[in-house]
Amino acid sequence: WNATPDSALYLSLAESLARGDGYIFNGEPHTFVPPGFPLMLAAASRFCSAPFFCYRLFMALTGLLAAAAAYVFLVRWCGRGIGFFIGGLFALNHCLLYNSTFILADVPFALFTYLALNAVIWAGRGQSILLSTVAAGLLVSTLPLIRINGLGVAPAVALFLACAWKHRRWKVQLVYIGLFLAVAYAPFGLWQAWKSSFPVSLSEGTYLSAVWDRTTADQLRIILAACRDYFPETCYALTGVNIRTGFLEFIPPLFVIWGMILSFGRGDRLLVPLTAIQFCGLVLSTAGDRYLLFLVPALYLFLAVGISDVCERVSGNSISTGAPEKVLAVCFVVLAALNLGHNIITIANARTPLEAHGAESDRSLPYFTVSRWLKQHDPHTTILTTRSRIVHYLSGCRTVALVRSGVPGHETFVEDQSRIRVLIQQLRPQYVFTDNKDAYLYSRVFAALKDLGLNMREISEAGSPPRYALFHIEWGK
Repeated sequence: WNATPDSALYLSLAESLARGDGYIFNGEPHTFVPPGFPLMLAAASRFCSAPFFCYRLFMALTGLLAAAAAYVFLVRWCGRGIGFFIGGLFALNHCLLYNSTFILADVPFALFTYLALNAVIWAGRGQSILLSTVAAGLLVSTLPLIRINGLGVAPAVALFLACAWKHRRWKVQLVYIGLFLAVAYAPFGLWQAWKSSFPVSLSEGTYLSAVWDRTTADQLRIILAACRDYFPETCYALTGVNIRTGFLEFIPPLFVIWGMILSFGRGDRLLVPLTAIQFCGLVLSTAGDRYLLFLVPALYLFLAVGISDVCERVSGNSISTGAPEKVLAVCFVVLAALNLGHNIITIANARTPLEAHGAESDRSLPYFTVSRWLKQHDPHTTILTTRSRIVHYLSGCRTVALVRSGVPGHETFVEDQSRIRVLIQQLRPQYVFTDNKDAYLYSRVFAALKDLGLNMREISEAGSPPRYALFHIEWGK
């Protein structure tokens, strides 16, 4: 298992659902991530007795199906030739394969996005309009239940359907588009209504509150940083190469932007609005290449349009430039080679894990080490840590989080010493699991423990020095 906080959260929720305990994380009803992906994992876990193997197999198959669904969509959207070209490139995409080795929602989200878009094309053709509209709405409705940015898909689809149905009377258009939007948003609305009855969590908020409760200065800072960072992240998502030169990483995204402008001018009312709306949502949080995964086929298409147009413009003035098609083909062969090369490395690492049914790499091993010790020596204890999700999932112990999700940025870290002191008094953790990456925060924890007159004893056999350590808090009688 590649241990990440988000992955641990999904797995904890999935196994809680599989046990019949409900949508519970760390002893509390959960409000941050929607239930779509945990429900998939819970269903998958029932078919296999080896959990990590089951989950990894599920993710691998999901990645394969995502590539197939994107290929079918691209063939239907832009023809067999271009569809084969770009669909094949997406199947080789390093971002797709790499994220298929993690138990995260991005690959399933890409799969359901392209299943939904295939249904949307069916609806746009106006055949069996009632059935196809409901089918498209149902598939689009799954997206915000997997990732919150799925909320932005339905408006783009509604615009496409309005343009596709322009030959119909406007009243008929309004009825069917209203039906589509009602079906697309009803499940998410029910989920929001249900979780509004949950008690307030100590460690997890909601995505909407994390965004809307920010100060204006924080909001602008995050948006500007994301706008800047999505240039190299987009470059990496397309090429599989992490370039940070301050110049080269801007070239592929600029071709993509130019391709989007040209495509919109040529009548694209689905992929261009979808991509634009998604980026407007993505810049509200920290940039990441995995958040772009479901857009990669569209980005490749826009990249092809942009490169082809520039080559045609240049070749008009210079015979030596060569045919635009040849230049475009060379560019995409290079992209395929770069992605394939990085895929070989990823596959080699995944096929030679550090442990069977355990840590895949040295990066994940410390979490397994401390969790095994806790399960053996004190399985019903409480741990104070910044790595609360991973430790809770692997050990089954209750954790007190020093890093919160679903809250504005200034509330993410519990770093006020008086607040830490109150947290310790209320929840009485018996252990502190430290990470030297957050040394400043743990110095506040140690100072709060000292203020309360509590001593600590390091448990050397459970830690992974020099970065990680486990301390026992001596409460006395």
